[in-house]
Amino acid sequence: MPEPMSEPMSEQESSSPAADWFPLEVELKQDPRGARRDALVARLRERAAEVKRRMDQGLPPEGFSAMQRLQAGLDAAVRVVELVWARHHGYPGRPGGA
Repeated sequence: MPEPMSEPMSEQESSSPAADWFPLEVELKQDPRGARRDALVARLRERAAEVKRRMDQGLPPEGFSAMQRLQAGLDAAVRVVELVWARHHGYPGRPGGA
């Protein structure tokens, strides 16, 4: 596991091959059409919907709190997937974008 970084990476460092620390980043980098991104986002959103259904059924306070944290983590994961993909391919409507 990489050690935590003490300083943010420079633009040059973040675009170097050594900056691809995670297999998911490599997968998203090799996904210019966004098919893998879309599949991951769909899976994460499906899981978030399952968590929401479970919360709607009623849980004890500690269980509800844990599910809220899980749902927040899933929402954050969606955002990370989208941002990592956009870092390599651009945002829709911009150069390099879909």
